[in-house]
Amino acid sequence: MRNFYRALLCVSSTLILACGAHNTVGQKPRATRGVLDLHDWDFNQSGPVDLSGEWQFYWQRFIPPEQLRANSASDLYKTNSTDQTTVPLYVPVPGGWNDYSLPGSNQTIGADGFATYHLRIILPPGEHHHLNLFMPYMRTAYTAYLNGREIARNGTIGKTKPEMHPQYTNRIVTAGSLSGTVDLVIHCSNFYHRQGGFYESIRLGTDRDVYLNRLLSALIDFALIGSILLMGLYHFSLFALRHTDRAALMFGLFCLTVCGYIFIVEDYWITLIFPDIDWNLLKKLEYMASILAAPAFAAFVQVLYPREVVRPVAIAYYVFCGVFALFNLFAPVRTFSAYIFIFQMVTLIGALALFYPFILAIHRKLSGAIPALVGYLVLFLSLLNDVLFSQEIIFTMTLAPIGVMIFIFSQAFILSLRFSRAYDRAEHLSESLELKVIQRTRELTEARDQAEAA
Repeated sequence: MRNFYRALLCVSSTLILACGAHNTVGQKPRATRGVLDLHDWDFNQSGPVDLSGEWQFYWQRFIPPEQLRANSASDLYKTNSTDQTTVPLYVPVPGGWNDYSLPGSNQTIGADGFATYHLRIILPPGEHHHLNLFMPYMRTAYTAYLNGREIARNGTIGKTKPEMHPQYTNRIVTAGSLSGTVDLVIHCSNFYHRQGGFYESIRLGTDRDVYLNRLLSALIDFALIGSILLMGLYHFSLFALRHTDRAALMFGLFCLTVCGYIFIVEDYWITLIFPDIDWNLLKKLEYMASILAAPAFAAFVQVLYPREVVRPVAIAYYVFCGVFALFNLFAPVRTFSAYIFIFQMVTLIGALALFYPFILAIHRKLSGAIPALVGYLVLFLSLLNDVLFSQEIIFTMTLAPIGVMIFIFSQAFILSLRFSRAYDRAEHLSESLELKVIQRTRELTEARDQAEAA
C-alpha cells in the first residue's frame, strides 16, 4: 500500500511539473512591439521557438501583406490618423481579441469582426532551408502569408458572417528558404465563436523538430486514448460477467466519454479522419463530450459509494446535465458557448462536493477509499486547470486526460486489491471447509466404529 502512495505521488508530481515546464517557454525570445529578434537563436541547438509576444494588430482591416512588408514596423501608419483602424495596436499573442480597445475608445471591440496580425522576425545570420511552421487553428478562420506568399488557410475569411466559413485544423507548413528579416501576416475573421483571435502560439523550427513535436503530441494523446479505451472495455467485460456490478458499467461509460473528448478536443484529431467536418458539428461534439463525461463519472461514484452520495443532489445534477445536453443539441453554437461557463462552474462545484463521499468512505474504513481519494484529488486539480485554461484565465495546457489516467491507475489498484482480498477470503473459506470436511469425516468414522462395536 505504501509503495502505491509513493508511485501515485510521483505521477502527481510529474503532472504538476509538466504544467510548470509548459510555462518555461516564457524564457525563450518574445516579440516586442511587433518584432521578434531571433538573431542569436540556434534552431538546431535550442529547438523550435513560439512566435509569442507583442504582435501588430489592425482591427477591421485586411492589409495586403506586401504593404506591411514594404514599410517599417514603426511608420506603417501615422498615429495621428483620424481612422483608428489604421493605428496599430500591440497585442499579446496568444490571446483573444475581445477585450482590446482602440485608441481613444473605452469600449472593447468584442468577438465579431476581422483583423490583420503582423509579426516581423529577425532570423539568425545565413540562409535557412529547412524551417517549418506549426499553424494552430484560430478563431475561426484565417489566411497566413510569409513574405507576401500565402502559406496556409483555415476556412474562408470574410468581412461579414455570410462571407466567411469557419474551420478548425492544425497543420504544419513548409516555410521554404528564409534569411534575414521575414514578415508573417495573418488575416483572421470571426463571426461564430464567443472569442476571436489566437488561441495557441505559432511555432517556428526545423522540419525535423516541428514534425517530431507534432508526432510526440499525437503519440501521447493516442496512447492515452488506447489505455483509457482498454480500461473501459475491461470494465465492460466485468459487467458482462457480473450484471450486478454497475460500478464497472458506469466506469466503462466514463472511460468511453473521455476517449471521445481526447479524440475530438485535444488538437482536434478528429479532423485527420474528417478534414471537412462542419465547424458547428465539431463544436457541438466537443461540448457534448464534456457534458456526458461529467454525469458518467458522478454516476460511477454514486454506484461505488451509494450510502455516501446524497441521492437528491446527484439526481439534480443529472437533470442539469440533461438540460445542457439538449441545449447544446438545439441551440446555435455561439449561443450555447456563452453559457458553457455556467456548466463548467456547476460541474466544478459538483466535483468539490464529490470529495464528501470519498472522505466519508475513509471515515467508514471502506476498502480502497484512501487511494480512491488521492486519485480523485489529482483528477480534480486537472479539471480545475482545464476550466481556467478554457476560459483563458491561465495559459497552461489541458491536463484532464492525464488526470483521468492517474485516477484510472488508482482504480486499477483498488480493483486488484479487492480481487486479492476476495481470493484470500475464498482460499481461507476453502481451507476452513476442508478442515470441516476432515473433522466431519472423522466424526462419522468414529460413529460408525462405535456402532459396529456395539
